[in-house]
Amino acid sequence: MESMSVIDLGQVLAVLGLFYKLSADRAQHAEEMGRIKSQIEYLQDKQNTVDTRLDNIDSKLEKLIASVIRLEALISHKNSYKYLETPKPK
Repeated sequence: MESMSVIDLGQVLAVLGLFYKLSADRAQHAEEMGRIKSQIEYLQDKQNTVDTRLDNIDSKLEKLIASVIRLEALISHKNSYKYLETPKPK
């Protein structure tokens, strides 16, 4: 068997170095993807919480508007007190 020349040894080391570099890059990429996925999950949870709160606020606002309309209708129908009406936009 012939002995390996310096060039052959360099090529083997280059291939091993390339393999090591690719595996290190792959591991770094996987770690970054994991971090991004956890951030996405956190933001989706936060979005769901905000959506729930906004829906709740919207529901309460609709009830308040309906109550004000009923009160204005009752007051204007029974008594003509104009000072209790909501001002009209100019």
